[in-house]
Amino acid sequence: MSKSLKTVAVLTLATLSLFIGSELFSSSDPVQADRGLGLRAPKYAVVDIQEITNDYLRNSGQLDNLREREAQQRNVLNILRQEITAQKTNLEIYPPEDDKYVDAQVIIAIKTEEFKVRREALKIRSNRDKARLTAEIYQKAVNKIEEYALSKNIDMVFLRQQGGLKELSMEEVSSNILVRSVIYAHDDLDITEEIKTLLK
Repeated sequence: MSKSLKTVAVLTLATLSLFIGSELFSSSDPVQADRGLGLRAPKYAVVDIQEITNDYLRNSGQLDNLREREAQQRNVLNILRQEITAQKTNLEIYPPEDDKYVDAQVIIAIKTEEFKVRREALKIRSNRDKARLTAEIYQKAVNKIEEYALSKNIDMVFLRQQGGLKELSMEEVSSNILVRSVIYAHDDLDITEEIKTLLK
């Protein structure tokens, strides 16, 4: 084979290799094609959603509103506690055969039951309100993350959980280990601060 034919053959093989390679690595998915993922590597980011949620709670004032409502309910509990204490004092003053002694016992029984009911109601209401507020903030954060990712051509955002585990219980440690989707990520990939700013 002549030198010129060998050169043509090599160039032909190189051209075919490039064509086959581009076909193999190009995306057949129209969504990926629209986003230009054909030959570029996917772009990733990480975010600490817990830090974002806590930051929003601290700065939005909504947590303060919840605490204020809880404080009002706790005042009602304190008043009941004082009334019960006052009636217990009457038990020490009056003899058991006295009507005031009996009245004090009745009032103590009624107020004690009311205290238990109100305390349980406060606990349930507090947990419910905090759960609703957290879910609302979480959804806002997710929406902002999606908007930011689209604007920066980020293809995937992973959950990054900061902080140590030493102060947690065994159950909490196990739970934290299971939900950590990222063991390590370079700080340059972290978009937590950007999302916190967008939520303000």
